[in-house]
Amino acid sequence: MAGSLNMKGSIKIICAGAAGLALLLPLAAGAWPVPSPAEKARDEMVSGFSRALGFSERINPLPASEKKERARFFKARRAGRTYEPQFTYSPITKKALAAARRLDEPAPAGPYAVFLDEARLQLKAKLKILQARGAGEFTALGAALYPLPAPEEVAAASATLKELGWTPPARPAGLSDADMAEQLGRALQDRGLHNWSVRISAKMSASASVLPGSRVVKIKKGRRFAAEEVFRLVEHEIGVHARRAENGHAMPLGIFRVGLEGYLETEEGMAAWRERESGINDGLRLFALRVLAVHWASRLPFSAVFDNLSRGGVPDDLAWALTQRVKRGLTDTGRPGCYPKDVSYFRGYLKVKAFLAAGGSWDELMKYGKVSMDHLPALRALEAGKK
Repeated sequence: MAGSLNMKGSIKIICAGAAGLALLLPLAAGAWPVPSPAEKARDEMVSGFSRALGFSERINPLPASEKKERARFFKARRAGRTYEPQFTYSPITKKALAAARRLDEPAPAGPYAVFLDEARLQLKAKLKILQARGAGEFTALGAALYPLPAPEEVAAASATLKELGWTPPARPAGLSDADMAEQLGRALQDRGLHNWSVRISAKMSASASVLPGSRVVKIKKGRRFAAEEVFRLVEHEIGVHARRAENGHAMPLGIFRVGLEGYLETEEGMAAWRERESGINDGLRLFALRVLAVHWASRLPFSAVFDNLSRGGVPDDLAWALTQRVKRGLTDTGRPGCYPKDVSYFRGYLKVKAFLAAGGSWDELMKYGKVSMDHLPALRALEAGKK
């Protein structure tokens, strides 16, 4: 697979192989059992609560807090002192807390009950994580949803970094956030996602992300990008995340675009595999570094995690970003503990790689929306039962 970038024109992506061609597989009308009115009502409640909770925004420090603590951290570092950032967060809204009471109600009986109940329980877990920000049980609650790395995963991440190196290639960051937004907007149009848009936002840790329900690709405000990152983000954010979300919009219920439990692991693994197959190693290197950062952060303070990354050759900006991500959710980052979600990216890559090597179908991973590969048997059975 190859790509080219023309700053005055659009991004042109040339795909080769089945994985490159299986981008969007709209489902045939009537392919699924019709949800009951009770199931539709529960789906709307779950999807609405997900939007009201705003988990991705509230698990990250307030932008002003991150900016202030970053300045303090590096000022202390230049003076030969140690400073552990003290983060603050936006509160959970009253609307979300009021709506949370309905999450105790089991899903109504029907063909989609197992999926609706799973989505309900996942949101309950995320609410508990947000309520525990800064508390002693925060790491354990996060690990219940995103398990801490196993020794073999730490070993695999270390082996990957030995192969790829810890230090990303030095590339001039010549593109502004607006430049990247323009390029991704053009890529969305080129790939037929005409009802999608790109938004620049300060309230995010990643450089780019997708809001599946509202069909938005977000770019981090103030972030500068190398030209080579355009192709990676097109493959990653649009080729996998946006395409899968769009397929989720074709499914009978909104939970398939909001995301069922474990979907992130599968989806990020798909994105990393797709990048790797395209000859792009930046994402896999980053995911391997995140495994080590989580492994250390569960036992060490912020400054020690940063120092370990720095000694490995990770540049300061990236070392800060990695450490801030795994320490988000804590108020006093000098305490051991972490938000372990970042292990899911590399873990998913290993699982997707094994799935495809065993003859699994990339098309099938794409077609059902934001689901885990563990959901495939139930979805196959549900789809087959309608035929």
